[in-house]
This record gives sequence, structure tokens and C-alpha cells, in this order.
Amino acid sequence: MGTYSRRVLLSSGITAGIGLISGCTFLETDPPAGSLIVQNRDSFPHLVEIDLLDGPQNTVEVQSGLEGVVSIEPESEKTYEKLFSTGGTYRIRAQYESSDPIQFSVSPFSGSHGKLTIIRIEKYGNLTYVVESLDGGLL
Repeated sequence: MGTYSRRVLLSSGITAGIGLISGCTFLETDPPAGSLIVQNRDSFPHLVEIDLLDGPQNTVEVQSGLEGVVSIEPESEKTYEKLFSTGGTYRIRAQYESSDPIQFSVSPFSGSHGKLTIIRIEKYGNLTYVVESLDGGLL
């Protein structure tokens, strides 16, 4: 087998296989603190309206009256990295089509690594939200 022994080749193959089985988590990273993810777990496309109702004064988001409509395909998600730029508490309202609106508050930069906000259309159309600590875990 040339200059490489069978043992070296087997060892390399096993190491590569373990890396593939473990899911290569070193290649995937969470969005940074202050990001917003809109997920659609339903089997139909939807339009989600998102409004920033209140937040730290003197921030670009509050001064510009952050609002928008997100078009999202079935079984997909869209990530808006670093949507919130500064510490403090933001109050958000979300609604899709004829659903009842939800309102919640998030402090995206609290905790040692910050937080990620997820607005989710569940199967069968329920609109929910999740605030996930980037320290590992839901809040």
C-alpha cells in the first residue's frame, strides 16, 4: 500500500466517519443575538405582519417604526440577523392573515450570550413565539 499502512488509512477513515455521524455541528452556527427567525411549519404559504410597538428610545428600530410583512413558504424559515441592535426590551406584535395577533416582549441582549426570537406558524395555523437563550435553552 505504498508509504501508508493499512492501519493509518483505517484510522483516518474512522475519524472522518465519526465527524460525519456527529453532525458536523462545528459547521452550523446559531444566528447572533438580536436576530429574528420567522418559521412556517404549516403546509400552506403565509404572510406574517410584524410590528415593533415599543423599545429602547434612540434606537434605529424604534425611530424608523420597524414594521413589515414577511412572505413565507410552507415548511420553511427566514432569518433576519441582528434585527435588534441594542440592549433593552422590545415589544413586538405579530399576526398572519386572519389570525389573532400575538404580543410579547423580548430583551435580545440579556444573559451572557443574548437571545434569539422565533415567530412560528405551527401546523394547523396557530401563531406562537419562542425566545431562546443562546446560552442553550428556551426561556
